[in-house]
Amino acid sequence: MDFRILGPLEVLEGGRPVALGGSKQRALLALLLLHANETLSTDRLIDELWGERAPANAAKTVQMQISRLRKALASGAGAGVVVTRERGYELTLDSERLDSQRFERLVAEGRSELAADRPERAVAALEGALSLWRGAPLAEFAYEPFAQREMARLDDLRVAALEQLIEAKLGLGGHEEVVGRLEALVGEYPYRERLRAQLMLALYRSDRQADALQAYQDARRTLVEELGIEPGERLRELERAILAQDPALASPAVKAVELAPKPDAGPLDSERVPVPVPLPRPLRFPASAPFVARDRELARLRGLWAEVAGGARVAVVVAGEAGIGKTRLAAELARAVQRAGGLVLYGRCDEGLAVPYQPFVEAFRPAARAMGPDRLQAELGLFLPELVRLLPELGALGEPASADPETGRFALFEAVSALAEAATRERRALLVLDDLHWAATPTLLLLRHLIRSERPLGALVLATYRDTELDIRDPLAQLLADLQRDASVETVTIGGLDQRGTASLLEAAAGHALEAHGAELAQLLHAETGGNPFFIRELLAHLVESGAIDRVGERRTGRRVSAIEVPEELRHVIHQRVARLSEPARRALSVAAVAGPTFSVAIVGRVLDGESALLDALDEAAAAGLLTEAGHGDYAFAHELVRQTIYAGLSSPRRARLHRQLGEALEALVDVDTHLEALAHHFAEAAQDGQAGKAAAYALAAGRSAIERGGYEEAAAHYERGLKALALAEQPDDKQRRELLLALGKTRYEPLPGLAELPLWIWRRLPRGGKVAVALVPVVALALVLALRPGIERAKEERARSEKQQLEQARATRIERIRAEQRPRFARGPAGGADLAARERLLEDVVGTVRRDARKRAAAGALDGPILRVQCEPFPRTVDGTGADQDPSRRFGRYACLAVTSDIPVAAHQKAAAVGHPYRVRIDFESGRYGFCKVTGYASYKSDLPSQMFVTVPRACGGT
Repeated sequence: MDFRILGPLEVLEGGRPVALGGSKQRALLALLLLHANETLSTDRLIDELWGERAPANAAKTVQMQISRLRKALASGAGAGVVVTRERGYELTLDSERLDSQRFERLVAEGRSELAADRPERAVAALEGALSLWRGAPLAEFAYEPFAQREMARLDDLRVAALEQLIEAKLGLGGHEEVVGRLEALVGEYPYRERLRAQLMLALYRSDRQADALQAYQDARRTLVEELGIEPGERLRELERAILAQDPALASPAVKAVELAPKPDAGPLDSERVPVPVPLPRPLRFPASAPFVARDRELARLRGLWAEVAGGARVAVVVAGEAGIGKTRLAAELARAVQRAGGLVLYGRCDEGLAVPYQPFVEAFRPAARAMGPDRLQAELGLFLPELVRLLPELGALGEPASADPETGRFALFEAVSALAEAATRERRALLVLDDLHWAATPTLLLLRHLIRSERPLGALVLATYRDTELDIRDPLAQLLADLQRDASVETVTIGGLDQRGTASLLEAAAGHALEAHGAELAQLLHAETGGNPFFIRELLAHLVESGAIDRVGERRTGRRVSAIEVPEELRHVIHQRVARLSEPARRALSVAAVAGPTFSVAIVGRVLDGESALLDALDEAAAAGLLTEAGHGDYAFAHELVRQTIYAGLSSPRRARLHRQLGEALEALVDVDTHLEALAHHFAEAAQDGQAGKAAAYALAAGRSAIERGGYEEAAAHYERGLKALALAEQPDDKQRRELLLALGKTRYEPLPGLAELPLWIWRRLPRGGKVAVALVPVVALALVLALRPGIERAKEERARSEKQQLEQARATRIERIRAEQRPRFARGPAGGADLAARERLLEDVVGTVRRDARKRAAAGALDGPILRVQCEPFPRTVDGTGADQDPSRRFGRYACLAVTSDIPVAAHQKAAAVGHPYRVRIDFESGRYGFCKVTGYASYKSDLPSQMFVTVPRACGGT
């Protein structure tokens, strides 16, 4: 039987929770666990559990609770753990059965390993120790005096363990990994100088020397202004070393990413050198582009990369909605991989262009060029001619062998796998396949082959896709379901930023900490965007451009940010940003949106009749943040959502005319064969503008080109698009229609129709004599209903249980938040004793302390202000209003205080009234010590109300 106190109190038997009794029984067990293997007398138990409010039958109640606790623990190994001693009770327990003692053992082990200069083992021990924490220790007893000392001690141990873990990771070269965690810890524990020193060192080793020095200045300012002391010698010495760029501060070698040649590299080892490929342009983000609140996801990807660097075979898919930061996350990993000496390959899929294997072509073409013909011939041998299907520029090196379609496709897949093996033989690689939700079926089949290939592939395959645009019938959905059976494929799902992450994004954009108005703006943007980083940036740009705010984190005087009408949909925001551009720029964006995510200036210029004015228009759009330069004279939309919004704003006839003009511009080029897919796409979209014949012709050409590369599914899609275009023609060409139908039949592939068309689809394909089988359809349907009904009922029950658990979790989170807000604070004033005048002076000290606390909270934005005054009255109120300060016989006094924010006008015969923020205070007049709490709206002062509905005020503040 295991006992867990590093979080809510839990008892587990065989991994299953043991049901415990009420709050008093749980408090008794917690008290015994805190003093495991120690005898506690009955008097001490009474004192710890009830304090000064012990009932007359407390001893009998303890006996009853001990009996009930024994019954609850009677199953399995829990029998006999609570033992009766001569003067009390003892909980006998093996140290490994209590998570806090296991935690302390692992921390000591990690400390020893770190002292012995074995950081790898130290990391394993310390991460194991910290993984035992499930939240605040004994969270439900946070306001019980018997638990508070142990809670503080355990929390100090946890922070010390975090410091040692970071020390070990710095020793392993993980400085970039720990920066984000250190920044969060410094904010939570601003006075711990070791954390400050570790942050400075991590920033320095991450080539952020200026940030490291700024971290020192932040530490010094905090210590001087808040504590009146200078930083310790360690921090001052570290600052001097950073200024001198002391070589002793350099990062140690990281064995996990040493990219030594594989032992089976072959006879060419002495001549091989790593493939020189620069970081792909789509993964190059400027240093000013903030990357925040993704430390957990990035750490997981870094862990997978370390596994690949150690020889493992791993693939990962990153899922999330549009604009959530999938590519940005991949770019951060790619930057780290390249700095570690790894190879980064990148390819992506474009919407609307059915190009087979597009991301693999983009990813491996730079590597193939860098390797050169001679090395490709030596590495790939007989597989080299098959690559001509993917890379036509290799045509001089041979022609692919003639074979049936499936054999030819398998040969092509093996050739790509051989190329991947050759490119990653000298150093490990990161292969990024972006926007996989737009991938063609052959692309997905090649990806599956590459992941499952038996060849020694030294690469981490990272694919991204939009899970919000995935239908269960999509080929990608089927591939992901298929890959779930592979233990080497993992999934990382990215959600929106929380409110703290949104604030961090704004702080990074502003370059300074947010003020109260900035925090208000962060809350507003988070509510409007759901934490989508792209939405946040676009809305922020809209607010700045419209003059609603002067700069990030600040609002214009006399106009509240919360009062500005923020658009509900990002589409409206983009339309407003586009509307601020000149007419030529708006027209250029309309044509570019039809051209595609990345477009050629020359092609758009042919449609607009001139490039000189077009370049000015595109520069204007780029300056507005809607476009970016893609290199080679091309531009790209800053985000696909921008293009989709502009495209959707065009009328249908306007879109058709622009598609026609773009198709005609592509026809005027010399190398038309390289643009067959784009031509087929544009003329198919322009079919209603009299281009049905061209749409059919280019659909045939594009389909044949796809078949040559093994893309039968894409060929079928082209042929079907051509048939739909012919259906829009006033006089369709029967010859073209026959050719398309014949070609479609030869693809031997046909997508399964929807459920509505399924019966007719089956009927047309049944042999004449077999159509009688249609009569069996109702029988089969009935059998399916009967077979699936139990599963449906189980699914409903599981959903109901899940919803109930979510409600309980939300209630527990709310209660935990209220408890944190009501956490007692303590102060000491002049002792009052039995002197009434002295008691009045002590009460005035209490009023001053409450006023300072309320004003501090109001300045931080936690309370509405300003605070006018504080008034206190005895609680509960007596008939004549007599308080403990007027009764020398009473040592303790309880008061209800109100931090007044405004007065309420009343009639002359009524008492004065006011509104404000309630506090509760408990004063020990003899010692002058008092505790006070800020009371929330959900607080209760009646202990007999249901605990799941209310949170009692702590006894230290005068609660009952």
